[in-house]
Amino acid sequence: MVLHESSLKNARWEEAKANNPVLRKFAVWRQQYDESENEIVASMRGVTSTIGSWFEENETAHVTRMMRDIDPTFTMEGFGRELREYIVPEIVDAYLSADRDALRAWCSEATYNVLWATLEVYLKQGLISSSKVLDIRNVDISSGKVLENEQPVLVVQFVTQEVLLFRNAKTGEVAVGAEDKVEQCIYAAVFTRVPEDLGNELTAGWKVVEMARRSGKAYL
Repeated sequence: MVLHESSLKNARWEEAKANNPVLRKFAVWRQQYDESENEIVASMRGVTSTIGSWFEENETAHVTRMMRDIDPTFTMEGFGRELREYIVPEIVDAYLSADRDALRAWCSEATYNVLWATLEVYLKQGLISSSKVLDIRNVDISSGKVLENEQPVLVVQFVTQEVLLFRNAKTGEVAVGAEDKVEQCIYAAVFTRVPEDLGNELTAGWKVVEMARRSGKAYL
């Protein structure tokens, strides 16, 4: 009996998940995320319901060719460098600081609506964000995928250390979080490139079509 190519790919991926400690930890966090009853976490599940299945298949070479059709200067190495030095810091800062305009510029409408809904929980209480990102590391392009509408996307993971903090807009008192509580968080984000927006000075056409954030552990 000869295994189909897709079966071999799946077998290799299952072996990698079993042996790689990083992937194993991500799987544990994903399970905790799926089982959480927290309202804000529950509101984000719809955003990430398809991400897990995308890791089962590697179409990165095909996606790379499609990205070069959009922008002939595209390289995976260059995109990885741009992610680390500019794109990921900008997006994380936009989210943590509740910068509505920047978040809307970087995200598709559906993703923006979901992410902004998680922030509005605080903003509607008259709070303002004093959150900040302290460190970003392990920025990794996990895989590529071509969606049903022939849209190429790249799945990106990264880890941050950040302070989630909201203050009363009038008094300045801390209402959510603590100034000395540093959280380690893992993000999964799905990027595409919009040809019509290549000239956008902020995003250069990159758009986040899915994003999820999971708090791992706190450093006090």
